Amino acid sequence: MRATKRQEVRRRYAMAGGLFLGGVLLGVALAGLLVPPPESPRSTSLADAIVELRLQVHYLNASLELFLLEYGDALKDPSELPGAQEHLTRAERIYSKVRADLSLLDSNATARVGQGLTELRAGMDDRRSVAELRPITAEIGRTLDGIVDSIGQ
Repeated sequence: MRATKRQEVRRRYAMAGGLFLGGVLLGVALAGLLVPPPESPRSTSLADAIVELRLQVHYLNASLELFLLEYGDALKDPSELPGAQEHLTRAERIYSKVRADLSLLDSNATARVGQGLTELRAGMDDRRSVAELRPITAEIGRTLDGIVDSIGQ
């Protein structure tokens, strides 16, 4: 009788252990289903990257045009100078963001754009006339357009 009782106890422990292990496995499986998969970084195609580069170049050129407008006003009314500075800073920031990509396409032209932005900053600091700075912005624009236009060729 003792042997039978021991077997009954062992069987209950085995069944309890099996149920416990089954519950743990079920819990792990359900938790795996409930947890969202980690987000993969957004992959961009070459076409997407080209479109983004062209867009950034457009913004850079637009910032330079706005800089000239604001700077012309600032020469008449110094309270307008922060607006001009903001547009030039935005253009410099965009250039910093796209410089590496532009350099892959044409490193010499990209360096000329950087030099042009430096000249604009110095010209603004020296309070040079808009007529003196306009050719610099025009050359930067032509150079940038030339770089991005070379992508399709």
